[in-house]
Amino acid sequence: MVDAKYAPLRDELAQIDLLEDLPDALLHPDFVTANVMLTPDGPTLIDWTGAGRGPRIAPLGLLLSAGATDPRIVDTIVLGYAPLVRLEPEESARLAGAVRAFGLILDCWTAVHYPQLLMSVVEGLAGKGEEAKAIAERACGAFAAI
Repeated sequence: MVDAKYAPLRDELAQIDLLEDLPDALLHPDFVTANVMLTPDGPTLIDWTGAGRGPRIAPLGLLLSAGATDPRIVDTIVLGYAPLVRLEPEESARLAGAVRAFGLILDCWTAVHYPQLLMSVVEGLAGKGEEAKAIAERACGAFAAI
């Protein structure tokens, strides 16, 4: 039997933008500091399990989501990204969905594995959607300024 308390999470997850029609690239699916090794030649990504082709703004969205703690992080990410890739207009328009996606998946994981946190996760859904929009807007502004 499906618990109705999980319905808001299921609804949010059902609306996730898969970004499938956007420009793609080789992706590292878990681009976090634990998967970066500092070498004499600079940072190197490790743990390529699950790597493949996909929408290039998906990992950018994950990386930009770090801007929730400090918006200046968004500017720094864009400064590093922009010399290599310029976003297409449709990527910019859907960047908020890419920023929100991984966090939403983590929210679902948290609610399933720690049911005592379900209500606080559900209560935070709207705020996290707005936070993702603000991060995406800041990133698009930073891209435009370069």
